[in-house]
This record gives sequence, C-alpha cells and structure tokens, in this order.
Amino acid sequence: MPAKLRTTRKSSKGPRDEPAAAAAETNLPDRHDRFPGPATLDPQVRHQMIACAAFFRAEQRSFAGGAESQLHDWLEAEAEIDRMLAGTPIKP
Repeated sequence: MPAKLRTTRKSSKGPRDEPAAAAAETNLPDRHDRFPGPATLDPQVRHQMIACAAFFRAEQRSFAGGAESQLHDWLEAEAEIDRMLAGTPIKP
C-alpha cells in the first residue's frame, strides 16, 4: 500500500503577520494620557513636585544665596515640572 502524502493547507485565518496585527490592536496610552497636564493635576501634588525640584536645585548650589536664589530655584523648578507634565523635553 502506498504511503499517503501529507499536504499542508493554508489557513484561512488571515495573514501570518500576527505580531504586527497584535501591535496595531494594543491600546497603548498616548503620551498625553500618561502624564496629566499642569491644569488637570491635583494642585497639592504639583506643589509637592515643584518643592522637591526646587530643593534639589538649592542643594546643588549648597544652599548658598538668599531669598532671591530661593525664588529663582522655585520658578525654575515650576517651569521644569510644567514642561515635564506637558510632555516637552527638559533641558539638562
């Protein structure tokens, strides 16, 4: 008795490029969905973020200077946090 030859059938399930199709279907959050903007963030959380950033700026300059330096640290930290929350790249 002759041996049966196996034939392969093509699947009717669609293209074989499953990873690309799966990647297209994933619902990854948009960049703007990951970080809320300054206006949508809880004001207390934003204030804490700015305070931490201002503290690290003061620490980098060894807490030298007076009230003007503290104000400058706060304003720079506020701008940095707002840029971060808006998704704008932060300059080093």
